[in-house]
Amino acid sequence: MYPLFVIETLGRFPGLTGLFIACILSATLSTFSSGVNSTATVVLEDIYKRLTKKELITNDRQVLLSKILSVCIGSLTVLMAFLVSFMQSNIITIIIQIFGVFAAPILGIYILGFFFSRVKSRSVCVAFFICLIFQLFLLFGSIFMPMPPNKNGGRLPTSVDQCIPAVNETASTTTTEMKSNGLVALFSISPLWFICIGTLITIVVGLILSFILDSKDPKVIDPLLLVSPKEILPCGSSRKVLVEPSTVDKNDRIIEEDMML
Repeated sequence: MYPLFVIETLGRFPGLTGLFIACILSATLSTFSSGVNSTATVVLEDIYKRLTKKELITNDRQVLLSKILSVCIGSLTVLMAFLVSFMQSNIITIIIQIFGVFAAPILGIYILGFFFSRVKSRSVCVAFFICLIFQLFLLFGSIFMPMPPNKNGGRLPTSVDQCIPAVNETASTTTTEMKSNGLVALFSISPLWFICIGTLITIVVGLILSFILDSKDPKVIDPLLLVSPKEILPCGSSRKVLVEPSTVDKNDRIIEEDMML
């Protein structure tokens, strides 16, 4: 509706349509370049520098590698935008699905770390990858697998386009229905459920693996790093932190000296 409004209404004023297109292109290029450059920087800092010896890392090599990464990531993004046109879902649905695929296991990791002290890093990593594989399977299946017609509760379309005129005519037609199986029902799940399903999978798998892979003797964990269910409830008791008086006096003296300086 917005492009139609610009063409039909704002098109009456000379130059306004071109100004609108220029603004849209500027905003798109700004967002696109920021995303490409930030992704290239993350790959350079978190992957390349950790896997390469410090003696081999030079400023010239970092600049060259960042440019190569920007070109590769930008080309991959353009290719993905081209492939979206062949997908059955719209772009908004695909964005929600991709966000749910990667956000769900991360949310599950945070919940496991906050509330369950028994779960260790090994169980969390295995649960993360299991959830990620299942979510990717769900994502690609919902995008590329053809869905049976009239899947919305069997409701027929209400449009009257291409309807034949009302005449007295007898005709017989034969239709072939697509058999619905478990995969079709699984891939028909709403994208809004991706985060909830993935988070539950991460938590359940992490808890199960903690009894199999992790040792029975839990390590000493700082209570400040954990969250008690009582603290979430409004009527829960507040956390009390005991601090040694000597530490408080020492910190007060340091603050007073800094203020005097």
